[in-house]
Amino acid sequence: MDINSFKKDVLITYKDNLIDVVRKNLINGSSYFFDHKKIIDDEYLIKKDLSDALNIHSNDILIVGSGKLGFSIKPEKDGKYMFNSFRFEATEGKEESDIDIAIIDSNLFEDKLKNLYEHMIGYDDIKINEFFNDCSKKRKKPCFYGFSRYILMGWLRPDQMPIGFNLFKDIEKIQNKYRKKYNIKINIGIYKSWFYFENYNIQNLKNMQNTLMLEGVKSE
Repeated sequence: MDINSFKKDVLITYKDNLIDVVRKNLINGSSYFFDHKKIIDDEYLIKKDLSDALNIHSNDILIVGSGKLGFSIKPEKDGKYMFNSFRFEATEGKEESDIDIAIIDSNLFEDKLKNLYEHMIGYDDIKINEFFNDCSKKRKKPCFYGFSRYILMGWLRPDQMPIGFNLFKDIEKIQNKYRKKYNIKINIGIYKSWFYFENYNIQNLKNMQNTLMLEGVKSE
């Protein structure tokens, strides 16, 4: 999958049914990182390790982001889509890219949510103030709005967790194993269900459609 083919899928082929873009390009097929490194078996091995450790099906573990496509489909802060290529090494002041992994499993999501509830003592106000910053303040701690927003989107993100809560303490050894092997950071998020994973990505693709058309990338 190259960038132009991806844009064609978004703007022309599946412009009225973006779920097909998600399933064709983001869920199915092999991943750029492992293909490029010619270590295709490793994609299965990392999924197997996570599957065994978390007691989930390996088909519910996906490589996502630029590690999947070879380029990023995350918008910049100004809302533009730059489609930056996956970076195997730091270049021009930019760090190397990460390998992003999405886990889609309702039971695991609920278990972690229960752990969060207990950690926050039922979301006690004192604990919220202790573990989170007000979003309007300079961010020294995670923001409670961001934490809550992503949970409502059916997505648990490690970078949005309250202070003192390690979302993946049970698989740190696996993350460290592959981080050392590839000399690259491994990020993992949990989605409650395929509904939330697919709809998050559909919304991003809708924004991409609008942005690309405004920038003059025509669909004819």
